Amino acid sequence: MIAVDYPALTVEPIAGDFRRGLGAIPAEGPRLVAFLGSTIGNLYPSQRADLLGRLAAELGPDDALLLGIDLVKDPIRLDRAYHDAGGVTEAFVRNALTAVNRELAATFEQGQFVYDPRWNAEREWMDIALRAVAPHSVAVGRLDLKLPFRAGERLRVEISAKFRRERFEPELRSAGLCVEAWWTDAADDFALVLVRPEE
Repeated sequence: MIAVDYPALTVEPIAGDFRRGLGAIPAEGPRLVAFLGSTIGNLYPSQRADLLGRLAAELGPDDALLLGIDLVKDPIRLDRAYHDAGGVTEAFVRNALTAVNRELAATFEQGQFVYDPRWNAEREWMDIALRAVAPHSVAVGRLDLKLPFRAGERLRVEISAKFRRERFEPELRSAGLCVEAWWTDAADDFALVLVRPEE
């Protein structure tokens, strides 16, 4: 735990949705807001722009934001990662159906879908979906919805964007943030980016 390993730091955990709960961040500074695990890659560009803009507005001149991002790499490696031999990623994605069934009284059947992650070279993201194997319908009881699926129709579960510095820095600047430091691992697979609000 960070608080145990670094007793001089004040750590205040907040439970909430990061897209709606930024106001809960304590106002006293200087502050470091850490957004790790490449979660930002699961947001569409417009959602990223909104979040980064709101973070920039929230940060004071002595504050900083630390972002973890997954970098673009060979699509063959990405395909292997999302089709891992142990099926861990597929199980994680399929859990979305289990959660919707439980939380929204839906009738998704796992056997009606095959796991279908694809690399989108133009957008540089993994498009992670489940594809219907046959025509069928799913009821979502708590939303009073009936969803028809055609054979082969994809149900996107999430995206996982991969980044390049030359494309990500302009996104940050558009949000009012400037890069202070950029660190990568030896293989250039991942990056930690330290940004501050532009003055």
